[in-house]
Amino acid sequence: MAAIATRQDSTIYSGPPAGAPISPEPAPQEDLPINPFESSKPQDPDMIVEIPLKDTDQVIELNLQDPLPSEEVVNILKAEQVTLNIWIKIAEAYYVLGKSEDFMRVLETARSEANLMYSNHEKDQVICLDKLAAYYVTQTTRVDKEAKARKEEYKQKATQYYTMADKIDMYDTNHLLGRACFCLHDKTKLEQAQQQFKYVLQQENNKADETIKALLGQAAIYFEKGDYYNALGWYRKALRSNPSCQDASIRLGIGICAYKLKKFEKAKQAFLRALDLNPKCTGALIGLAVLQLNCKFSDPENAGSHIKQGTQMLSKAYHTENENPIVLILLADHFFYKKEYQKTRQLAMGAIRNTDMDEVRAEAYYHLARCSHVNQKYDEAFQYYYKSTQL
Repeated sequence: MAAIATRQDSTIYSGPPAGAPISPEPAPQEDLPINPFESSKPQDPDMIVEIPLKDTDQVIELNLQDPLPSEEVVNILKAEQVTLNIWIKIAEAYYVLGKSEDFMRVLETARSEANLMYSNHEKDQVICLDKLAAYYVTQTTRVDKEAKARKEEYKQKATQYYTMADKIDMYDTNHLLGRACFCLHDKTKLEQAQQQFKYVLQQENNKADETIKALLGQAAIYFEKGDYYNALGWYRKALRSNPSCQDASIRLGIGICAYKLKKFEKAKQAFLRALDLNPKCTGALIGLAVLQLNCKFSDPENAGSHIKQGTQMLSKAYHTENENPIVLILLADHFFYKKEYQKTRQLAMGAIRNTDMDEVRAEAYYHLARCSHVNQKYDEAFQYYYKSTQL
């Protein structure tokens, strides 16, 4: 919510000066410490942003935990000629609250309306453009019907914003990292991404998080190339650069690489550590489930126990993330062998809806084909088998 305060004593009162773009509520007596805009929840001082009122010594205090509708906020920011850095902070708050349309409205308007009359505003211009680009990159990873249809449009918009930021400061570290991650989504641009990550790592004044991002970027490139040995090396470098890092994704990456290299015990330890850091790490639950299920081959005498433990891990993963396509595929396989073909079909169809990865979709169609086959629906089975081979 919003309120107005003087800079000198920060006394909060409700009534704005005539013409100020604040919702028209009656003002209480000036001597009462009442703020009708204030939430009943305790306010975090770090979540209060001051918007200076033009030509006065007063400010509007906006609570970023419960902000006004973005249309009102944009009108205030425009009227008071507020600097770009404040526009960006407000946009970030909308994004954290899951209000993507408000986030976009604020940043899009900021490009033409924000006040740039302050030092180092070029850096904030790059930040604004990069955030817009990153938003469209995230949209390309969605798998709903609308997003699939507009995927190329989202890519073009991301490219447009990154290119505009290039013209302001091509060598800004965070800009390079964002652009490199965008390139990772296109297998034809892996070399370009690698060069950008390499450039960041060559700089001497990087912040710790910038270095880790570049190291993880290099790991992702080698993983995408199928070079799991070098990918594992880069993940380890990232961990060594910050041993106290609490991000489970590094351990998850190490675990997957170790699994691919058939170092199963190391993979297990990495997955367990990832779960220590994040008990809801779906990838680690999947990894441990696969390791357990595969033990039925190396330890056939205890196959039943391994299958039970692996299935329990998959169940936890499903309850954590019930639309994860890998979880759905593994459960589909499990229920096929239990001869619960309807559940297999439902899970396989769910996997198809929730992924655009050809490998996963191919396996899902294979499970559908097996269900049709066992039910003697041979024409339908043939169609699914054929789709599986075409991906």
